[in-house]
Amino acid sequence: MHAHGVPLVCGTAPLPRAIAGDFARWRPTVFPSVPAVWGALAAAELGPAAFTSLRLAISAGAPLPPGVARASIRGAGLRCSAGAARR
Repeated sequence: MHAHGVPLVCGTAPLPRAIAGDFARWRPTVFPSVPAVWGALAAAELGPAAFTSLRLAISAGAPLPPGVARASIRGAGLRCSAGAARR
């Protein structure tokens, strides 16, 4: 799917293993999500290799607890900055 010239991937399911599979298949560079999904990704312990294509991770919709940020976004090798995370 394309939205104004930007490729958009609609995930197969909002589950950690499905998200990791979608990342492996489609190699997205930006991943916006909510803190609950970031928490689930951290709990799944996928490791940084699952997130190698990402250059920007966004958490929105609710405050991102610091522990979730450390375990998921920083665990993916991304840097947190003002609600977004970058490589």
